[in-house]
Amino acid sequence: VYSYGIGAPSNACINLTPGHGTSEQTSAIPYTVSLSKTTYEESGQITVTVAGSNAHQGLLIQARKNDGSTTPVGTFGQPSANTKTTSCTKSADSWTHSSTASKQTSTAVWTAPSSNVGQIVFKATVASSKMVYWLNIQSA
Repeated sequence: VYSYGIGAPSNACINLTPGHGTSEQTSAIPYTVSLSKTTYEESGQITVTVAGSNAHQGLLIQARKNDGSTTPVGTFGQPSANTKTTSCTKSADSWTHSSTASKQTSTAVWTAPSSNVGQIVFKATVASSKMVYWLNIQSA
């Protein structure tokens, strides 16, 4: 997750690892990824919210099968201010920042695939600044 205004680069798609030249934070994660629903229906929608005690500048979030897969499933839409959808393996399968402006809360709407893909988890990297970021934040 580069905290550049253009969002995360494509080489961050698999491991969600930014190329910032620093290591991930090992302290307690100050951000949460919360969902409006805990189960999905085929082609159903879930609002995804990133929030925390500190503002964030950068983010990269994907929904993935909960089997260790690195391929995103579903699509994102309706991103909040200073965020946008991006494409890793298909159009709008990931959600990232579009500006380095500080954001207290970010939201987007995820649409499930048209067929059941089994249990999924939302995985995220969130950066409070270019040099300070947390990897592998998972939805509750």
